[in-house]
Amino acid sequence: MKFSIITSCYNAEEYIYETILSVCEQSEIVNGKSELEYIIIDGNSTDNTNKIINQLKIKFPQIKHIIEKDQGLYDGLSKGFQFVTGDVMGYLNAGDFLNKSAFSVLKSIFSDNEVNWVTGLKIIYNQKSEVTNIQIPYNYRSNLIRCGVYGKFLPFIQQESTFWRPNLLNDLDVEFFKNLQRSGDMYLWYTFAKKNKLYIVNSYLSGFKYHDNQLTFRETGSTDVYLKEAKKFINKVKLKDIFYIIVDSIPWLLGRNISSAFRVLNPSFIDYFDNNKWQKKNKKLPKIYCWASDFDHTNGEGITANLFIKRLIKKNNFEEDQIIVLNLKKKLTYDKIYLVNNKDRKGKLNFIEKYLDPMYGIFYLWYKYLLGHKVVFVNFLPLWNFIIFLLLPPNTILGPITGTTSYDNNVKGTERFFRKYLMPIQFSISNIILHFRYRNLNFNTSNLKSILSKRVINKSKFNFVYNFYDLNSNQIHLDRKYDFIFYVRSYPSKGIDQTVEFIKSLKKDYKIITVGEKLDIKGVEEFGLISRDKVLELCKKTKFSIISSENFYSLFSFDCISNGVKVFFNEKIRHDKIFVEDQKAFPIDFSSVENAIKDIKQNTKI
Repeated sequence: MKFSIITSCYNAEEYIYETILSVCEQSEIVNGKSELEYIIIDGNSTDNTNKIINQLKIKFPQIKHIIEKDQGLYDGLSKGFQFVTGDVMGYLNAGDFLNKSAFSVLKSIFSDNEVNWVTGLKIIYNQKSEVTNIQIPYNYRSNLIRCGVYGKFLPFIQQESTFWRPNLLNDLDVEFFKNLQRSGDMYLWYTFAKKNKLYIVNSYLSGFKYHDNQLTFRETGSTDVYLKEAKKFINKVKLKDIFYIIVDSIPWLLGRNISSAFRVLNPSFIDYFDNNKWQKKNKKLPKIYCWASDFDHTNGEGITANLFIKRLIKKNNFEEDQIIVLNLKKKLTYDKIYLVNNKDRKGKLNFIEKYLDPMYGIFYLWYKYLLGHKVVFVNFLPLWNFIIFLLLPPNTILGPITGTTSYDNNVKGTERFFRKYLMPIQFSISNIILHFRYRNLNFNTSNLKSILSKRVINKSKFNFVYNFYDLNSNQIHLDRKYDFIFYVRSYPSKGIDQTVEFIKSLKKDYKIITVGEKLDIKGVEEFGLISRDKVLELCKKTKFSIISSENFYSLFSFDCISNGVKVFFNEKIRHDKIFVEDQKAFPIDFSSVENAIKDIKQNTKI
């Protein structure tokens, strides 16, 4: 059998030697039982990479070495594809390496089975090339591969351990492939999965090494850019796909963490820890696992999550690297959260992020709780969702609980029925659960105080965000560039239709800007989904705002008031009179836009 391996590299002097040896010194090749062609495409490196390759070519004549400037990893690989003449192929990045018997296993598999495409166990290396973790893949469904699920909602397909028959490349759009910068491997799998099943080999073939020269992590610290580029070609996730994601998530979770479970059960395990040392279990700092369905810096839930975790660290004297913050898409130590900024989603969460992520988090936290860790459920904690409060593990620390008892009168149909008739019942159930199961509760605002039992109120703190603001600000409005700033979210409870009506009625006489979701209203400057820091800068340049009809104590409301923006609010919602007395906030009649506009013009003196 003839094996074809391609490596596309650039300035890889620190890693290329080990990679080449792992390919050329395969037991099958050394013993003369199989053939090898090793194609190395170098993008005209400026370090010693090519010098090292030329030295090794003398010992290993199977190496075909091409030096030519390219447009990136996948442009280099596409050049290598045209030279492939083997029976089985794959590609390795500089820094990764094959297990010594990989070709032996692959020869047996491709000779004795009708398969075209396989991948091995998921092996993780550290910087020293030491194996630090082994994960057992569960199942790679072709339809989910085509939707880009593996890497977004379920674990990635490990490229280094994946091999295929070269004829699978016949269906590849090479021109499209070579112009990709980060997600070329996902495009390969997307193409192969149209006609082929990916089989899992229960053996160690290769692995993934975490090192500083990896393209995606070097530039961003996360896989966001990888997934964003993949949107150019992947299929949309359908209802059937969501079903399989749910079905597969538990076995995937077990496969990824079974070795961790064994380490907990057996205290004699010596493990590799974040401090780059092999140590006994009792040497490791306890971890605090925080499930945060959203920790993006561009919206209220994510910002509140960051503020809560920051306070959690300060209050308990935790180290930042003790805090693991995660959801279905990401898993980061707290000190890496500042890198998260999901601008590509345009302020909207999909069905999985809104409804399945919190449920999955419950199961994950139970797993970590049973392993002896502290667990925290950070956000997506509306009081009506009693299921979350009921099913979370004992002693779970809860983030700020949210919700409101009011709703916009324009809300109709199912949403109105839910809020008017079902929510009061759900609130009552949550009251009972909170009373018996939790201590030291935090509520994001005081909106819910009127429906909470005295026992729950007595062990709760309200208006969580109050503590992070100077609400006594008396900044003068002179020389402010904009008249009104609006925060736009399309949730029914946010009164989006009324917000649009206000904007259209005021734009003739006022200079208006918006942040959040774009409405494409002519004559209005829309900044879109931007970071909170940028929102605060805009607040300092703005005179007034009209806040959400349902909540005076929102993060955006306090951002405005603390920066001297005077806010107009629905007179029927709960609020602190001190803000009205100090003329920092003005109640208006939200039931009549016409009357509200009159009050607004009177108070803005225009």
